[in-house]
Amino acid sequence: ASLATFFYLLSLLMYIKARLAQNLVYFLLSFISAILAMKTKEISFTLPFIVVLYEFYFFGKSHFYLNKKRFLFLIPFLLTLIIIPLSILKGSRPLTDVLNELSGLPQETDAIPRVVYLMTQFRVIVTYIKLLFMPVNLNLDYDYPLSSSFFEAQTFLSFLFLLFIFGLAVYLLRRGYKTGNGPCLLISFGIVWFFVTLSVESSLIPIRDVIFEHRLYLPFAGAAISFSTTLFFLLINIKERFMLRINVLRSLFILFLLTIIPLGIASYNRNLVWKDGITLWEDVIKKSPNKARGYNNLGNAFFLKGFTDKSIGYFEIALRLKPNYAEAYNNLGNVYYRKGHIDKAVELFQASLNINPDYADAHNNLGVAYKEKGQTDKAIEHYNHAMRQKPGLAEVYSNLGVVYGSNGQIDKAIEYFQTSLRVRPDYADAHNNLGAAYKAKGLSGTAVEHYHKALKLKPGFVKVHINLGLLYLEMGEIEKARKEFETALKLSPDSYHAQEFLKLIQNMDKGPSR
Repeated sequence: ASLATFFYLLSLLMYIKARLAQNLVYFLLSFISAILAMKTKEISFTLPFIVVLYEFYFFGKSHFYLNKKRFLFLIPFLLTLIIIPLSILKGSRPLTDVLNELSGLPQETDAIPRVVYLMTQFRVIVTYIKLLFMPVNLNLDYDYPLSSSFFEAQTFLSFLFLLFIFGLAVYLLRRGYKTGNGPCLLISFGIVWFFVTLSVESSLIPIRDVIFEHRLYLPFAGAAISFSTTLFFLLINIKERFMLRINVLRSLFILFLLTIIPLGIASYNRNLVWKDGITLWEDVIKKSPNKARGYNNLGNAFFLKGFTDKSIGYFEIALRLKPNYAEAYNNLGNVYYRKGHIDKAVELFQASLNINPDYADAHNNLGVAYKEKGQTDKAIEHYNHAMRQKPGLAEVYSNLGVVYGSNGQIDKAIEYFQTSLRVRPDYADAHNNLGAAYKAKGLSGTAVEHYHKALKLKPGFVKVHINLGLLYLEMGEIEKARKEFETALKLSPDSYHAQEFLKLIQNMDKGPSR
């Protein structure tokens, strides 16, 4: 969202420069930035409309649609409107599915009817406006109640408030044109910007998560234009009307300083919340205690940190709040798999798939569990299912390679490992597995190369240090092998394999017994 906002603002800025200077270089930069914005995120779909609005607001109103030269400037931007629809058609996904991915978080909430979503957005937009001026009690994952009726007090009052603001924008536009008042036009443009840029995610197209703070990144620019212009306008008018001897810029500087200090402290404290997954999701469950996703993600954060027992409790709370929570069952299965309870893990992965039969991660994990149980046919079946559902899941290709490698089909294993790396070039596990496969083929140099790539991508990867040590041992490079095993033992003092191989090297140093 922030990257799309960057390209969006850059495109508009370059367009303004192009129009003022009549410079085609600026125009080309603006057009390229527009394409980059469109290819970054779907929220950029409104950019051509904002460019047209800017043209209408600030480059003259008379005979707008008849001005051929002006229209020629706009044609390339209007053509960029096809980029996002073509991308959606190419991916064969409906627009609602694309928009549901805009949040960047897993979508576990239920689908929302269009009318209910629209009514809820009246309240959501008012919440956004409140956050612009009072960014307190911020929450990554709101448990936001839906509006069941347009005539609910909060919904209806929110609608009237938004209607008033939009009406103010229309009034300021007319006043600005009549009197040539630039500040009125700027304030009006900022308000319209706010509503237009929010329209992709806050309109009739339902997104399962009704509110996310990052949806304000782009609309915030319009709010900033309106608010800062209003401040200048008011101070200048107060000075002139009451003939006060004040320095407007100095007064604004003091005002902004008084604003920046508390907001700076608040930003610092908020960044402490974002320090890691545990602190972030602990903050979420404190503010949304009845929403399952926070507990599931907190459990996952503890699991990734190695606190498996602690994570179980949070996954269980998530399942109590939402019994049909496929991801929580899958995550709980991962915990039991790590603890060595393979049958329990299989049961939980299967429970996840009973809820969502097309859940690729659960199929992949079930394949891993069946591989551990020695049921390779079942493992391959679930890996193939995961691959069909989610072709971009690199772990599936790597896991398939492991299965074929264990069956002695080394060339086929290498093929899958390489596919995994094409999907995800920074996947350290695939490099490790590819190293093991090349070692099995006797290509020691290539194996070493992939082991080193794995360590570069994932420093402290104990398994790779052990595999590299074993390879050096086979190659007769004892000191290199010793160094790898010692590194593995430092990283994981309980590593049985590192201990045993170091003992082996020590016995080799002593020579044959007499």
